[in-house]
Amino acid sequence: MIKNLLLLIATAVLLSACGESDPVMKDIRKQGKLIVLTRNAPTTYYLDANDEPAGFEYDLSKALADSLNVEVEYKLYDNIEEIMAAINKGEGHIVAAGLTQTDSRALNQTFGPGYKTVQQQVVCHRKVNMPKEVSDLLGRSLLIIAESSYQESLLELKESYPELVWQVTSDLSTEQVLD
Repeated sequence: MIKNLLLLIATAVLLSACGESDPVMKDIRKQGKLIVLTRNAPTTYYLDANDEPAGFEYDLSKALADSLNVEVEYKLYDNIEEIMAAINKGEGHIVAAGLTQTDSRALNQTFGPGYKTVQQQVVCHRKVNMPKEVSDLLGRSLLIIAESSYQESLLELKESYPELVWQVTSDLSTEQVLD
């Protein structure tokens, strides 16, 4: 059941992103492999207890490669900035890194259909009062991931709240920021 669902999602992603005559598809067929750009994270790609690749995005991209009867090669990157630079340079065929489709990303990239909905959250230490509205964030120390959908959201909010400030990191993942 899960394998069929993954295959269905993978096929939908491929068909929406490129058809058989698309140059990317031709390159995949010519090389006999699908090159997937990803990152090491619990929701995307990681090595399990047996040192075997695992993760939802791994399963999805593996199902896609299997449906195309090609091998799959994974290229791991440390952060979103590196992944976006790599796909823009043509270092891979697809990105499977749990990225949110944003307006600015959609200007430069083709996205497949959405298969997961996420809602951004503000996370605070349990001893700190949780902000109830955007104005409660003013004067607080905010740390976000560079080139993330969080950054785009804050940039939009800054138009209405010019005193809103935050720090950006490329060295940490969302999971590491939460630690």
